Amino acid sequence: MNNKKSNEIYTKRLLLRKFQICDLENYYDILKQEEVSMWIGSGKRKTTDDLIRMMKSFEKHWIENDYGVWAVTNRDTNELMGHCGFNILEDTKEIELLYYKLNLDKLSF
Repeated sequence: MNNKKSNEIYTKRLLLRKFQICDLENYYDILKQEEVSMWIGSGKRKTTDDLIRMMKSFEKHWIENDYGVWAVTNRDTNELMGHCGFNILEDTKEIELLYYKLNLDKLSF
């Protein structure tokens, strides 16, 4: 299930993988949703520059810690659905579990 070399996790329906620059537009579409952005930091909507900085910090975290934030994608379509993972809090150095930030328009149960 887990391939440490590629840092990917596969489930029946999902692929958790590192973010890629090609995810930027879809990630922006997710985070611009008020129902999603209200729970992130100050609650203000993110700009594309904010997202580029976030994605660079995700990559840096992976390099420094060998774990981090995964892009959550539909395994069949490779469509970005959100993110989840782990982050180190700057103030306390504790490990924080990041919840899914999901594209509410793409959910189907």
